Amino acid sequence: MRTTRLLLALVLCLSAPVASLAQWEPEVRLTDNSAESMTSFDNAWCVATAGPTVHVVWHDARNGTTDIYYKRSLDGGDTWDPDTRLTVDPSWSERPSVAVRDAVVHVAWYDGRIGPPRIFYKRSLDIGTTWEPDICLTPTVGVGYHPSLAVYDSIVHVAWTDMSAGPQIYYTRSVDDGATWEPARNITPGAPPAGKNLASIAVADALVHVTWTDSRSGPQIYYTRSLDYGVTWEADRCITPVPSQFASVAVSAAMVHVVYADFRSGNELPRIYYTRSLDSGVHWETEVPLAEAFCSWYPTVAVAGSEVHAAWLDNRNGDVAEIYYRGSFDAGLTWEPEVRLTENPGESREPSLAVWGTHVHVVWHDDRDANWEIYYKRGASDEAGVEEQAEASISRLRAHAAPSIFRDRITVRLDEALKGPLHLAVYDVRGVPVCAAAYGAAPGLLSLEDARIERLAPGVYFLRMDADRQVGTQKLIKIRQ
Repeated sequence: MRTTRLLLALVLCLSAPVASLAQWEPEVRLTDNSAESMTSFDNAWCVATAGPTVHVVWHDARNGTTDIYYKRSLDGGDTWDPDTRLTVDPSWSERPSVAVRDAVVHVAWYDGRIGPPRIFYKRSLDIGTTWEPDICLTPTVGVGYHPSLAVYDSIVHVAWTDMSAGPQIYYTRSVDDGATWEPARNITPGAPPAGKNLASIAVADALVHVTWTDSRSGPQIYYTRSLDYGVTWEADRCITPVPSQFASVAVSAAMVHVVYADFRSGNELPRIYYTRSLDSGVHWETEVPLAEAFCSWYPTVAVAGSEVHAAWLDNRNGDVAEIYYRGSFDAGLTWEPEVRLTENPGESREPSLAVWGTHVHVVWHDDRDANWEIYYKRGASDEAGVEEQAEASISRLRAHAAPSIFRDRITVRLDEALKGPLHLAVYDVRGVPVCAAAYGAAPGLLSLEDARIERLAPGVYFLRMDADRQVGTQKLIKIRQ
């Protein structure tokens, strides 16, 4: 259900952002062959980064049938290695999704090598240098399309559309970095078997978030989440008005970001909208438009700390589709003006975004050369892509918990400039308050001590600090006594 904007800011805040636009470099053509090369729909990501290495995947028909291809840059996008063909089966393989953690690169796609389309997976343990054999994630049942892939620590999550029972949204996971996989299962079993398509998945620690387009009461964006690493799932619910489609989801700590195409003005006049949850998906704010014009499709979103980046294709200039971008430096509260990233005689479609360090990376497919090829563009700003730091202080509020690991009390350090009473509240990962208190704002240290703090189970919590009309939130970890 949608709600008006809430003050509950359960998100790991970083130092105060500077609202500076990314500086975009010229695009780079990554493929050059006579066949079509295409990225995936906006539910998945065809680009991922970890450190200076950028990983890109797509499907490509240069060998007569569509195969999954891979390319990497070891220097943040300055130079690129040759293409690597990941699938060599005579059947077709399409619509890959990529995710990376440290040196381990994960790729999922669907193909027809064993009859009906099934979901397949492949990994590299050495930053994409060598690749292990393909694994079918749906070996015995299912008709799978459009996988979306996410990874956090050693747990890899995949969600997709399965046509054998509805269609419904199916899910599987690996808890050992992709070496072995659990059986695939339906995570929307209570929902009617109306059209469900283009599942998009994002993960932050134990919380897994999935969105998709659902036609049970007209096309809308539906959402479900798991609070226990994908073991169990909550009942799904709608988070957007009718009609809306093509969602992409990203998460940073307790803040969940969703972009999608809204068709309230007609089937030929979609417009990109954005909504967010500040409490790990419990409540959702009223949607706001991102695109300044109509005829905007297939948005993608990426997040790093308090920065949110969105891109989409847009044909406001006639029949030619171009890639547009918009960024937020305050966790989606306000947005910088649009930036047009492409301008050529052909179409530019289905962008994907990734963020790391001081760069935003975008890939898409483009037919400016009378053939679909993969293109890449890099944006740089002083603030782009600052990575999450679990122990970062809330400098805007001038207060932070020190340390961020606690047993029976929470100690908060106050800056001398802080004025007015300080309100503290502790929430669990579901967004449920477990303790609250108010203090006079004297500089120095204060302790939040309460019997409820002592009784809390070990795990992750969020401390919300409110003073001087400013709100900050810090991730805390409760350990055993």
